[in-house]
Amino acid sequence: MALKTLVLWRSLSKKALILATTTIIMAVCLSVMFSGCTNEEEIPMEALRQLEIPSELEPEAVLPFGEKDYYECVYDTNDKTTICGDIQRFIEGEPLERDIVKGYARIYSTYTLKNGEEIGIAYPLLKIIVLKYETFEAAEEAFNVFSEANDLIIDGVKIKGAEGNEHPKEAVYILQSNNFIIHILGHIEAGRDALSRIIKLYSVPKDNSY
Repeated sequence: MALKTLVLWRSLSKKALILATTTIIMAVCLSVMFSGCTNEEEIPMEALRQLEIPSELEPEAVLPFGEKDYYECVYDTNDKTTICGDIQRFIEGEPLERDIVKGYARIYSTYTLKNGEEIGIAYPLLKIIVLKYETFEAAEEAFNVFSEANDLIIDGVKIKGAEGNEHPKEAVYILQSNNFIIHILGHIEAGRDALSRIIKLYSVPKDNSY
């Protein structure tokens, strides 16, 4: 009787060991499988697209969207009668002020998203500044002012900026393309919407052949 009990106990122990081992293997496999799925859904670290804003455009023509529910002003270095305090305060000092040709500021009190929803929480709700420089090199040097800002990849394009650092509903985005710099500051949802419109208008597949 004791011998039968011992054989039965050993048999059950062997089955329990096999079951436990199988369970562990399945858990590991499932973990690896779902880990692979999660990685595939993450935002790629490398940009897939790049901005190509035509260098011949005037700064005020770079943003061909938005109803007339905003204030705007132009800063022109060749026309001393034009005054735009938002731009003059923004570029004051080197190197943002160096070799700038023209600037355009657009300040929204309300903003209509692409889906038709209107946002209007505070003034200014969203501020977009477009700066045009004499050359690509001048724009690139001015863009270095923002070198310590975070790298973000949005809609496949690598830009500089930060989201929710000071306030969860605020964001800042800085872009450079050819001889233009674009600075977007304000409500995160409106800012993201404006940014996605710019990217849709001017982005092209990135050339990784070099």
